[in-house]
Amino acid sequence: MKVLVLGATGLIGTAVTKELLRAGHEVMGLCRSDWSARRLEHLGATPLPGDLRDPGPWAGVASDSDGIIQAAATFEEDMGPVDRHVLTALAQVAEAAETRPRFIYTGGCWLGDQRQDGGSSFGQNALSHLDPGCAQRRHSGRSATLHGAAVA
Repeated sequence: MKVLVLGATGLIGTAVTKELLRAGHEVMGLCRSDWSARRLEHLGATPLPGDLRDPGPWAGVASDSDGIIQAAATFEEDMGPVDRHVLTALAQVAEAAETRPRFIYTGGCWLGDQRQDGGSSFGQNALSHLDPGCAQRRHSGRSATLHGAAVA
């Protein structure tokens, strides 16, 4: 399989990339720095230069992918809007593809935040700030549709 991994050099993405390569899959990983590109090449993956905040130039490769794994985040104040923008761009490409790629979304791994008193908001309705559509998909336990593209 040809798999596009967003966040391929991050904590989760590196483990996913290594496992996919070990299983014999062809992996392309989004990278915005030369260091990340070299790391991906060292692992045996193909670097895809690009920035998560600007999916327009790179999202088209999703149409040639059998699978997409979203394990990336900006870890800044704009995480939610950036994530939504990336998902929308990928969904549009997937909708137009001859064969729709499978999609794995690891969103939520970055949603926990620290309170000002140093504690964590987990266990205190930490996900209440998400939009209702995200919460619905999260709680349904089933595949969902995101802007017309199948999301499993």
